[in-house]
Amino acid sequence: GTMGRGPAGSLHAPAPLVDLPVPEIALLDSGTKDNGRIIRLRVVPAGDGHMVRLWASGPVVESASIEGRRAGSEAPRSKVPATWEFGFLNAPGDGFMIDLTCRGGQPLSMVALDLAPGLPRALASGQTPRPADLMPIQFGDSTAVRRAFVF
Repeated sequence: GTMGRGPAGSLHAPAPLVDLPVPEIALLDSGTKDNGRIIRLRVVPAGDGHMVRLWASGPVVESASIEGRRAGSEAPRSKVPATWEFGFLNAPGDGFMIDLTCRGGQPLSMVALDLAPGLPRALASGQTPRPADLMPIQFGDSTAVRRAFVF
């Protein structure tokens, strides 16, 4: 397909659908406490060493810990509508635990974005080489897979 200019001048083009592994989030425990919920989740990236970005919405997340270490609970910095967000670089392939304390009893919606280096093999072989005057930035050539959950 033809390349076009996207947000912030990025290049983009249509891509065929490819069957790829997706991140998983499992609800391990959920209980009530002081007019809120305590939720324990296990997040497993689509592959070892991938970056995983999480966005929570619904109830306000009052506190969070990742593998027992306190994680920030400030408002998200991205433009994604969420009450909490977290990024894990080089996430372990067997996953990690998240404990959330949420205000209120409404369902927690969570989006997981898995960012893997490179392009899927099914697509990489048919790629036109990058022009010599263009250079990848930030995450370079990468593959993003997104999945939504409700707990």
